[in-house]
Amino acid sequence: MANPSDVGPSGAGTEVLRRWYDSTVDSSSETVMINGVADHIYTVLSVVAFNPNAACVFHIRFYAEGTGSEMTLVKADIPQNGTFVFSDKIVIAGADELRVLTATTDDIIVHCTYIDQEF
Repeated sequence: MANPSDVGPSGAGTEVLRRWYDSTVDSSSETVMINGVADHIYTVLSVVAFNPNAACVFHIRFYAEGTGSEMTLVKADIPQNGTFVFSDKIVIAGADELRVLTATTDDIIVHCTYIDQEF
């Protein structure tokens, strides 16, 4: 059964299609897109960012479980009124985190779809 939100039914052996959305991503702080939990594997299907403001730089960052170590997966320039689509697959597990931010104080809109598998 598909559940389009980031919360919902789960249990051992489930596989749920989820989405995450935020219309206020900016440079004030990193926004957590996926906050992993133990016994889960997350497969990111796509991340779409729309920039209704002045040109900006958009980042997707990965934080390994419990290390605090950051790895920038994506650093992309998005023009004013431009859209950036990241459709490579990313797999994260356990307490890993995926975060987004921009290099501007103007808000951008970000939508992410992913599969949440519990084992």
